[in-house]
Amino acid sequence: MLPRVYRRRKWAYDVDTWHSSRNCSSWPTSDYHEQASKPTTGVFCAYCSRKEVGNTPQKKSGSGKLRTLESLSVEIEAYEAAIAAAESQGRGSLPQVEQLRSTLLDMRARLQLLKQAAKGE
Repeated sequence: MLPRVYRRRKWAYDVDTWHSSRNCSSWPTSDYHEQASKPTTGVFCAYCSRKEVGNTPQKKSGSGKLRTLESLSVEIEAYEAAIAAAESQGRGSLPQVEQLRSTLLDMRARLQLLKQAAKGE
C-alpha cells in the first residue's frame, strides 16, 4: 500500500482543493504540489475526505459515475469561488484566472456529459 500523500494543483489561483485519494477523478497527475503531512489550510475534496475516513460513496452499476459527478461538482464550486474572489479583488484579468475560467468551462462540459450518460443507464 502506498503512503498517503496530499496533492493540489500548483497553478490553481486561490483554489486550494487538496486530494488524498489516487482514485479521485480530480487527483492531480501533473503540475501539482505534494506533501506527506495533512494540510492545515485550503479545502479538502469531498470524495477524498470520505475515502480517508472509510466512507466511500456508493457507485452506480459498478461504475464510478456517481463518484465522478460528485467530485467534479465540488471542484466546479471551488473554481467558481476562486474566480469570484479574484474578480472582487480586481484580479480577474490575470493569466492564472483566465486559465481557471478555461478549466471551469471544460469541467462544466464534462459534468454535462456525465449527467447525460448517467440518465442513459
